[in-house]
Amino acid sequence: MNNGQFLNKKVIYGALLFGILGLLSLGIFRSVRADEKGTASLSFGPAQGTFAVGSTFNISLYLDTGGQLINAVEAYISFPSDKLQVVSPTAAAKSFIDIWASEPKYSNREGTISFQGGVHNPGINTSQGVVSAITFRVKSSGSAAVKILDTSHVFLADGQATDILTRRQDGLYFLALPAPEGPAVASPTHPNNDKWYPSDTVSFRWEALPDTDGVSYMLDENPVAEPDNVSEGKKVAVSYEKVPDGAHYFHIKRMRNGAWGGVTHFAVKIDHSPPAAFDIQVSPGIKSTNKNPLFSFATTDEKSGINHYELKIISLGSSRGAADTKSVERSETPFFIEVQSPYSEQLNFGNYEIVARAFDYAGNFQEAIKKVAIVRPFMEVIGDKGLVFAGVYTIAWTYVSIALVILFGFLLYSLKIVWGWHRKIEKQFEAGDMLQHHPDEAMLQIKKQEEETQYPA
Repeated sequence: MNNGQFLNKKVIYGALLFGILGLLSLGIFRSVRADEKGTASLSFGPAQGTFAVGSTFNISLYLDTGGQLINAVEAYISFPSDKLQVVSPTAAAKSFIDIWASEPKYSNREGTISFQGGVHNPGINTSQGVVSAITFRVKSSGSAAVKILDTSHVFLADGQATDILTRRQDGLYFLALPAPEGPAVASPTHPNNDKWYPSDTVSFRWEALPDTDGVSYMLDENPVAEPDNVSEGKKVAVSYEKVPDGAHYFHIKRMRNGAWGGVTHFAVKIDHSPPAAFDIQVSPGIKSTNKNPLFSFATTDEKSGINHYELKIISLGSSRGAADTKSVERSETPFFIEVQSPYSEQLNFGNYEIVARAFDYAGNFQEAIKKVAIVRPFMEVIGDKGLVFAGVYTIAWTYVSIALVILFGFLLYSLKIVWGWHRKIEKQFEAGDMLQHHPDEAMLQIKKQEEETQYPA
């Protein structure tokens, strides 16, 4: 082979190698680009803010298609209906949606909003496209999370309805009472506007100013109500008893030089009722050989909601062999620990009392109790000691071996007897067949069997 041919082959091999590497790098590049472009996101703007009770505010639902062409959007949104109320679900002039599958829907009772729409071919590629604008009215103070639910979708314009929505950014908004325009108010019994309290007796105090002609106040469930113009005198405190559960608002204004001033609003939240009664579910059961039972529990609270659960496991001791709650003494009670449902803990054999408590945000709790027995299995293998039956009787491996040999011999003897019976029945069937077809030969065989039976060799 001359040098020219050798060089030509090197060039050809180098070109092939270069081409293969190029194709691989192109494939990697394309896969990276696909990963980069293969996601879409929905978000709110603004994503947070502080707004006064009684006011309205606007937020927009934005779409980022991640560099892809999309042609349809389904957005499902939830909001706290006790704090927010939808005034207007969409501003069509600002939305890129030009085909509504159904008109935007909302429910101020359920706290839900839904949008289903699309765009004409070839679709839309946007980094901040407005799906819709939403106007909320603030009903009460606190914090409100407006969430994009995981049932939402963004579909590619690929003819296959490929869902590329992978990111959802919720909105969190803080809702406050209007700035005080009247006397400064405080509550010794319910000092924090945003906290729930179990006491249904509420006290209020306000500043005493020398030029005050009188004050007018009221307590109701309207966050921005205004007291009437009837003076209650120059009081500086008032108390209310047996106030119902729920959010209430104290309103006060003062008269100065014959004219009424602005109003101050003060919120109090009362919940003196415990959560709803509940039961503890035990898996696999309240009596089991499983040392790791699973405890499940859940309940609701109508006003303030469930804050957390606490649980303690009280050992009632154990009787020998099996659990018997009548024959054991209660042991020392441990502390409650905060847990989440479902909860599991390894227990020894014995009897236990499971106590679960559900706490609401006001500190009220509901208690559930369940008795559980962890019993020994009928038979256990204990290392080199042998077999333990019912947790009481131990049989050493030596005796277990002897028992197995005896059992094996008994089984062999039983098989021999069964086999003998089987052969006898077969011969009887054969004799019956021969009687039908060869009676003389059958009679000779029967006589021979009888002789063998009477006079064995």
